[in-house]
Amino acid sequence: MLLFVMASVSCYTMFLLKRCMDTNPRIHSYSDFGKFAFCRRGWMTTSVVLYLGCYLLATEFMILEGDNLAKLFPGFEISKPMLEGRKAFVIVSAIAIFPTVWLRGLGPLAYIAVAGDLTPILLLSAILWLAFFDGIVFHQGRKFANLKGMPTAASIYATCFSAHATFPLVYSTMKDRKKSSSMLVISFATVAVICGAMALSGYLMFGDQVKAQITLNLPPKNISSAIAIYASIATPFAKYALVVTPIVIAIEEATPLCKHRPMSLLIRTLLVITNGLKGFRAEVVLISGILGMGLCIAVSGTYISMKRIVQSL
Repeated sequence: MLLFVMASVSCYTMFLLKRCMDTNPRIHSYSDFGKFAFCRRGWMTTSVVLYLGCYLLATEFMILEGDNLAKLFPGFEISKPMLEGRKAFVIVSAIAIFPTVWLRGLGPLAYIAVAGDLTPILLLSAILWLAFFDGIVFHQGRKFANLKGMPTAASIYATCFSAHATFPLVYSTMKDRKKSSSMLVISFATVAVICGAMALSGYLMFGDQVKAQITLNLPPKNISSAIAIYASIATPFAKYALVVTPIVIAIEEATPLCKHRPMSLLIRTLLVITNGLKGFRAEVVLISGILGMGLCIAVSGTYISMKRIVQSL
C-alpha cells in the first residue's frame, strides 16, 4: 500500500511540475521552481537539496555496482590490502562509467537510458524464473508487518520515484509535449508494478532474511541468478550519467569557465571519482578532495592567466 501511495504522490507532483513549466517558459531546471516560488533564498535551498540528492543517488549506484560485482566474482582484488572485493569493483565501475559521463547533451544519454529501462524487466523475469522453475524458494520466518521498517521502506520507495530532478531537462527536450501526460502515467505505473512484484518475490522467497538487494540472496553459480545480477549491474551504468547531468549543468551555468570542454570533462571526471571514493576511509576521501580542488584551482588559474596574456598582446 505504501508503495502505491508513494507512486501516486510522485506522479501527481510530476504533473504539477509539467503544469508550472507550461505556464512559465522561463523554467528550464528544477532549481528554477524554487527561484520563482521563493526568490533567491528558496532557489539556493532548493538547489542544495536537489543536487545533494542527485549526488547521493549517484553514490548509491556506485555501491550497488561494487556489491553486485563482488557477489558475482568473489575473491577479486587489484592490490592488497586496500583494493579487495567491493572496493576494487567500485574503482572498476568508475572507470567503466567515465565514457557515459563525458557525453554532452541528453540525446546520447537517452539511448543509454533505454537499456536502464529494460534491465528491471529482465531482472524481475530472472527472479520469477528462479522462484517458479529453479525451485529457489526458502521457507524462512515471515512477519506480515514490521512497523519499525516503515521509515526505511519509505526512503527506498522514494528513491524508486526520484526522477523529479531530471524531468525538467527531459521535458524541455521533448519533440511532442502532448504525449508527456501519458508518458508519466505509464512510467510510474510500470515502476510501481515492477517494484511491487520484486518486493513480493523477495518476501515470499527469503522472508525476513532478504537483504537490501535481493541479488545478494541469490546463489551465484545459478544461470538465472547470474542473469539477475548482470541485469542489476547494467542499471546503474545506464542511469548514472543521467543522474549527475543536473549537477554538471548547474556548475557550468554558475561558472562560465566550466562550459569549456576541458573544464567540463574535468568536472564530470571529479564527480565520478568522488563517488567512487565513498567506499574508502575518510582520510583518503579528504586528501583526494583537497587534491581535486587544488587541481581545479590550478587549471582555472592557468586558463585565466593565459587568456589575459593573449588579450594583452
